[in-house]
Amino acid sequence: MSDSALYDIDEYRKRFGQFSVETWASGNGGATADEVRFNYIHATQFFPHAVIARSDAVSRLELQHNDALESVSTSTPLGAWPFGRFIEESGMDGVLIIRRGRIVLEKYVGMRRIDAHIWWSVSKALAALLVAMLEDRKQLDVSRNIDFYIPELQTSGFA
Repeated sequence: MSDSALYDIDEYRKRFGQFSVETWASGNGGATADEVRFNYIHATQFFPHAVIARSDAVSRLELQHNDALESVSTSTPLGAWPFGRFIEESGMDGVLIIRRGRIVLEKYVGMRRIDAHIWWSVSKALAALLVAMLEDRKQLDVSRNIDFYIPELQTSGFA
């Protein structure tokens, strides 16, 4: 999928017809796999959301691509596959592997590099890990409300 491809709600309607909240995340209501993927990548066009801007610059990670990773044998219900094949055929949107501060594998199948991927519940595990690490380092006090650390959430309904 090209980074230059343009997607918006009008493009959605051209590609898939009328948007349906009932079927947006499920192929069960007649949505195709492409439609479901589009819906997840563009969920912010369909649902209320909050964007919290960064307060500093994005840190660039060095790219040190390791081609051998795509050949590593991966156990699947259909037997052992090279990891590259698994990425291509599993239905995932993309893979990013970072080792020691360097990107060793970055590959997108069902999305573009510039697309913001929706995390939903997956983010809870990452947030819990980060909170535990920060608490262990005495950089965070879990007895404080979240808006103490992220003031933008104070009026969002998430605090």
